[in-house]
Amino acid sequence: MSGEQFADYINKELYPNENKVGVITKNPAKSKHLETATMFIEGIPIDFVNLRSETYSEESRVPEIV
Repeated sequence: MSGEQFADYINKELYPNENKVGVITKNPAKSKHLETATMFIEGIPIDFVNLRSETYSEESRVPEIV
């Protein structure tokens, strides 16, 4: 399940008549390699992403994601 799918599920449970989920899409040109869903729950910002592990090479600050 992606972070966006999980956030949508939580949104439907907490706010059935509203869509409070925003999505920050991945943009490799700006070193943003992960898509992130975000929403506020009782005023607290929560980010939802896929589970992953990251490894870094010495030549790049961009991680390899598994």
